[in-house]
Amino acid sequence: MYEYIAYRIQDEPAELGARLEPSRVWVDGDPTDELLDGTCGCTKRESLSIYHGRYLVTMGGDHRSWGEDKDEVILRDAVVLACELL
Repeated sequence: MYEYIAYRIQDEPAELGARLEPSRVWVDGDPTDELLDGTCGCTKRESLSIYHGRYLVTMGGDHRSWGEDKDEVILRDAVVLACELL
């Protein structure tokens, strides 16, 4: 269905089929007002251990770029495929 699948941890639940908002650029552990060209996630669930939140979101998208963290990707126009309470 989608070319790329990624996972993200977040504090709020996400609605199945919803398009996710772009992620923010972070500098020295703090978010800035600058937005990325998509939503950040990881290609491997085991790489999510450095992130904190209450929900695991599985997202899909057809356009990918690489982020700065290990296994981090940025999916443009990411769509929620699943959301589960951790």
